Amino acid sequence: MKRILPLVGFVSLAFALTACGGKGGEVDADIAQSVAATQTKMAWEESVESARQTEEASAGTSSESQTTPEVVHVMLPEGPGEAFNSYVTDFNSIDYADEGITYGDQFLINRYERPFTVEMAEYRGYLDIILANLDAAPPWIYLDVYLAEDLPESAAALYGIELDLDIDGRGDFLVQAPLPTEVDWTVAGVVVREDSNNDVGGDNPQLSDDLPEDQWGDGFDRVVFDSGQGEDPDLAWVRRNPEDPTSIQFAFKS
Repeated sequence: MKRILPLVGFVSLAFALTACGGKGGEVDADIAQSVAATQTKMAWEESVESARQTEEASAGTSSESQTTPEVVHVMLPEGPGEAFNSYVTDFNSIDYADEGITYGDQFLINRYERPFTVEMAEYRGYLDIILANLDAAPPWIYLDVYLAEDLPESAAALYGIELDLDIDGRGDFLVQAPLPTEVDWTVAGVVVREDSNNDVGGDNPQLSDDLPEDQWGDGFDRVVFDSGQGEDPDLAWVRRNPEDPTSIQFAFKS
């Protein structure tokens, strides 16, 4: 359309110029037509050039607006130490996986054991968390997550950590990452979300209560970090544990 609209404008102009020179002699008419034709050609060339420049400028602006800013890292995590500050264990469902059942559900504290596909059809050991170790080494917090089986080369798996900083039973932050493919630290796919209005967990965050839909809240409603984009491009990282094929490691700023 950018090239059609100027053409419509100067075609109308050419008709006007030709009509203005129509009542004189044949020579005057020829001259008028020549002038009109010359002006029309010049107008056409100028319009084409203007349209081309407008199109290039528009494309450049669109490209720039869609370009994601380059992430420049200042600080990379090293790795957790040999000692750790705290840990948590979880039920291992591998013993009863062939039967499609698990004894790991704890309904009263809202913990469900589901390292299976839909309807408990197939067991997925790389989703079955059995242990997590936390190591505080400021400015970093490291978390080693151990699974029941070796991690696959690739899978549509998402791993996460919920952080309750004020110990009120509600998650304040959620750190998530897809299955990492390398043993090097990366921010690719790592997302940190915040519950800015403190509504995670409903009325009783320690219980599996049944709230009406209008009281569900909006969960972790604010994204503070996404693959290096955010106020701190080094906020959170993930990698495969280079020393254990059943483990992935998170690192995030304290």
